[in-house]
Amino acid sequence: MENPPVRAIFALHVWPELETGTAGYASGYLMASSDNFILTVEGKGAHAARPQEGIDAIVLAAEVINSLQTIISRVLDPVEPAVLTIGKIQGGTKANIIAEKVEMEGTVRTLNETVREKIPVLMENLIRGITKSYGASYSFRYEKGTPPLYNHPDLVQAMLPVLEGALGPGRVVAVKPQMVAEDFALLAEKVPAFMYLLGVKSPGQTSVAPLHSPYFNPDERAIPVGIKAMCHLVLSALEQQAALKSTTGSDRLR
Repeated sequence: MENPPVRAIFALHVWPELETGTAGYASGYLMASSDNFILTVEGKGAHAARPQEGIDAIVLAAEVINSLQTIISRVLDPVEPAVLTIGKIQGGTKANIIAEKVEMEGTVRTLNETVREKIPVLMENLIRGITKSYGASYSFRYEKGTPPLYNHPDLVQAMLPVLEGALGPGRVVAVKPQMVAEDFALLAEKVPAFMYLLGVKSPGQTSVAPLHSPYFNPDERAIPVGIKAMCHLVLSALEQQAALKSTTGSDRLR
């Protein structure tokens, strides 16, 4: 990225909600950050018929899961998008035994770095308080992943007419920021970037399977569309190197 210096980078991502032959874009944030966590709550096992002798980790986990959602709905500013999802939970051994331990895994998505820093602190404060009230214990590991994906506004403004010229009038539409994530964001932290969404839904198709679904079936006619769009962007950027540099008075548009 330094030798030779890179002034701009481009990427596309297939998007099943847009029709083949179209593309979507956002100036500024396009996709969210992606962080993961592993949470284990530990109580005390007992016979299911004698709950007073144990600390039910499943009941504890249920309260923790419900309470974690209040971070999004009641603690954070509602105009700042954030998602907290627990996608995996495992606990208990038999129907007649109170579970001693429950393990959970989840993900957190945000568009704002300040909010991103707050969430794990808020999570652990809440988890600590609930487990203490039960006389239980916990372990909590939070791992930062990719940052939010930021499309540099100056680069988008310079290249949007090129993308529209490649696909045709009315074929490039503005889209809202998405709470999915993309590791292209790591490069976008270093170099001005423009990622756009390539439509892969067959015209007239009423319903489509989402990304990462085993039923996802993109329209392969979108392949030459994506190639054409990317070639136009890259060739135009090479032709406009001086203009890209002067947009903000910097080699890196920063």
